[in-house]
Amino acid sequence: MRSLLNACFKVLDRTGWISSNRTVVLAYHSIRPPGLYQYSTSAALFEAHLEWLAAHCAVVGFDEVLLSAKQPLGKPRVAITFDDGYRDNVEIALPLLQKYRLPATFFVTTGLLQKDSSTLNHLATYFGNSIKAMGPLDFSGLQILDAAGMTIGAHTHTHRNLRQVSPKEQHEELHKSRAILEDALGKAVLTMSYPYGLPGYAVDSRVSRASLETGYRLAATVHLRAVRPLDNPSQIPRFVVTDENLQDLRTIVFGGMDVVGWYQDATFSLLRK
Repeated sequence: MRSLLNACFKVLDRTGWISSNRTVVLAYHSIRPPGLYQYSTSAALFEAHLEWLAAHCAVVGFDEVLLSAKQPLGKPRVAITFDDGYRDNVEIALPLLQKYRLPATFFVTTGLLQKDSSTLNHLATYFGNSIKAMGPLDFSGLQILDAAGMTIGAHTHTHRNLRQVSPKEQHEELHKSRAILEDALGKAVLTMSYPYGLPGYAVDSRVSRASLETGYRLAATVHLRAVRPLDNPSQIPRFVVTDENLQDLRTIVFGGMDVVGWYQDATFSLLRK
């Protein structure tokens, strides 16, 4: 797959499709040794990513991505995000972000934060890990991230697929997670990301409308292309990042994987008809 994507990148580059005037959102999960968690990124690789991003891109906040997509800059704009909420986000990711003076947004599943048994069991089963191995973030860690200047967003309460629950349950998931975070932080929480995130599977117009109705201004999906100026604010595209090397990261940032997102655009458009 990597060789195919890199080949696509070279073709697109030669034909003039590749542009540095792009805004891209990256979605990390856990920063820990590979093998402990299927969505983990090693600390060494994560630092290499940050060093490359700091040198070659303008790293912006997630809440700036639609505005930045409208403004030519001469180099890519990249927003760094994290999903779920793990202890290693504070213990490993935060010091590295601070080292390179880069902002990030952490989308937190509040059921993890509260050690809710049903949420813990659901995620442990889904990801094939023990609850102990997951290492959930706690309220102290949440406040450390906030005090360090990182942005906190919501990732629902129980990490359920919002497309597979009733409208009432959608609103409960979205409202409860936001209320818990706002109570803990004493400030408004205006951004969120959808669990599983794939358009057509975990996100549709009904789900994205519910996010706006419950007060979120921006919501992130898993949609593999750059952000466009006229994108729906409740359907911001992101690339999930795990063990991608620096060439893979460059391919993502400069547009070599956008062909996947174009396919998602076409498929999602057909599903809405």
